[in-house]
Amino acid sequence: MGLIYKEVELIGIKGQRSIRALFDTGASESFVRRDIAEEITSLIKLSEPKTFEAPVGKIQTQLAIIPDIALNGHRLFWTLIVVDGLTEEAILGADFFQRWKIRLEPETENIMWDVQALKLKLI
Repeated sequence: MGLIYKEVELIGIKGQRSIRALFDTGASESFVRRDIAEEITSLIKLSEPKTFEAPVGKIQTQLAIIPDIALNGHRLFWTLIVVDGLTEEAILGADFFQRWKIRLEPETENIMWDVQALKLKLI
């Protein structure tokens, strides 16, 4: 049992790119490295800088993107916080798992989800 990485496709208004994303239940938010973000879509400036705690210390950013994330034949959209020099290409965190009802099986490194969560609903 170790870290779970999966190949996903990030799709934005400028294009798309296959990346190796870390699926991290310990990350409260989802992140993408700035060079990848700029390649696929336009960056969104947040209303004010946000500071995140990381193993290497505090990280501050004021940028985000909202790409589609192609995973296992499904296109999901999500907000990714843009970070300069992120060690991973992207980190998909607990916020992403909760919204799309994704569960990780560390023993098999499989990703499970409730297919009902894939239906977009306006309530």
